[in-house]
Amino acid sequence: MAFASDLQPRQGSSSMQLQWTLPEASSFELGYDSDGDLIRPVEPREVRYSVRCERECSELKSVGDQLWNGALFLGCFLAANPSLVDGKTVLELACGVGALGGLYEALGVKRAILTDYSSSALSLCEANNVGNPVVEVSKLDFEDSGTYSEGLGERVDVILATDVWYDFGINEALSDALLALLSRFKGAKALLCCEERLNIIHPAVPPCDVFAQDFVDKYASGDNARFRIRELPSPGDVSKYLQLTGEAPGSLLRHCK
Repeated sequence: MAFASDLQPRQGSSSMQLQWTLPEASSFELGYDSDGDLIRPVEPREVRYSVRCERECSELKSVGDQLWNGALFLGCFLAANPSLVDGKTVLELACGVGALGGLYEALGVKRAILTDYSSSALSLCEANNVGNPVVEVSKLDFEDSGTYSEGLGERVDVILATDVWYDFGINEALSDALLALLSRFKGAKALLCCEERLNIIHPAVPPCDVFAQDFVDKYASGDNARFRIRELPSPGDVSKYLQLTGEAPGSLLRHCK
């Protein structure tokens, strides 16, 4: 179990090297599967880039300046399911340092709009995605509807967010923003990922992630639910998709979903 007091941002230097392993079909060699059908063999493709981030945990308003495990887990999920974003327009909420920008480009994302409310996080995001042709960086504040009721273009296919359940006060604003965006961009789907922050609220009650549960109870339960939430299968062994220098990502990301 990972309890709330145990969770910290990704530690290390102010620059972290990410190495993703992605499947890529060869266009030159053809083969046959067990049924005798013609196939193209899939070869792994490696994508490497560095991410600048703050290394120390800071006050709540600056958490976006660090790199958190939820973002890495989402990256592994997308690497395992590239069709979710290939050729799509992606809107990432609370993107922080924009660690997944390089992965979006590698996965064939048509347009990636990376947003956050923090000026310092957006500065890091811009620095981490210099020269990335698919990434746009923009301010979006859950508590300011003007930042998401206009702009962002005419089309968004997928809305992504990681580790946005960490404070009761943000849940209502997050719900409002998600509802407005999903209503505005018809047909869009939202994919949210988090690292469970387990809290003991009573000796007789099993530990739970109180922030995520609060969101589910208020906005995704009962007759007046705003959303229908479905938990998706884990990508499995995340080390197949991500390598971190000197660390085993499988153990680090085991509390994410």
